[in-house]
Amino acid sequence: GSRKQIEESSFITDFTTAARVAFDKIREKALPIEHIDYVCAPRFGFLQVGDIVTMTDTDLSLDNQIAQIVTKSWETNNWALQLRVIPTEMV
Repeated sequence: GSRKQIEESSFITDFTTAARVAFDKIREKALPIEHIDYVCAPRFGFLQVGDIVTMTDTDLSLDNQIAQIVTKSWETNNWALQLRVIPTEMV
């Protein structure tokens, strides 16, 4: 089926950004989201929520997987990051 929804923003001024926001909203409502939680060394503190990264994790059979940082918090001596895996067919 289909579901219509209209949203407006005063802050998006170009088509490329608007298209990306629309795509993210559609994906959020239509597809399951896979998240991976990592505990990282303090040297990864430069990473910010919203950053797009590529990662390799041999334990999970990931090789240059694209992911977006969804949450970031400091836990005792390390950063805790939650990454949203972006399927390669969506890039």
